[in-house]
This record gives sequence, C-alpha cells and structure tokens, in this order.
Amino acid sequence: MELIDFFIQIEGVGEQEIKKSSVHLVVNQVGEESISVNSDFVVLHGCTIRNIVSESGVWHHYFKICNGEEQKTIVVKSKVQRPFKLTRLKD
Repeated sequence: MELIDFFIQIEGVGEQEIKKSSVHLVVNQVGEESISVNSDFVVLHGCTIRNIVSESGVWHHYFKICNGEEQKTIVVKSKVQRPFKLTRLKD
C-alpha cells in the first residue's frame, strides 16, 4: 500500500485565505490510481483517506472531503464559490 499526498487549496483569494484553506490529503493507494474531474467536485479512485492535515485547522470551512459512494473512492468538493487546485506531491 502506497501513501500519496495531495495538496489542495482554493484559488484566486488573498494570502491569508490561501493559508486557511490549504490542506494536505494523505491517502492510501489501494488500487489503480485515477482522478475524475467534474465542474463541482473531484473524485480520487483507488484511494482511501489516511489523514487530513491543515496548519490552520479550519479546512472543513472550505472543503468537504469524504469517502465516495463507490468503494475505494474519495470525493473532494469546495464549499465556497471558488475553484480549487489539487496537486499530487512527491511521495
């Protein structure tokens, strides 16, 4: 099982807001990794949530991150009316 760190942040906001909304989503890769992008959310396939880390601790005001309806999927959705960026960091 491989660990993957995804860095998620809201785009188009000030520096303080970027710090508050930034979050590291650490996942266990449990199958073939793939990502589906929708206009409202992103689905990570072949992953389960291991840990969610945020410096500010208020990431839940900006994102909804939960296990998907399908087995071994994670859904990331913005709670604010701004786009967000998801970056896969080096393992």
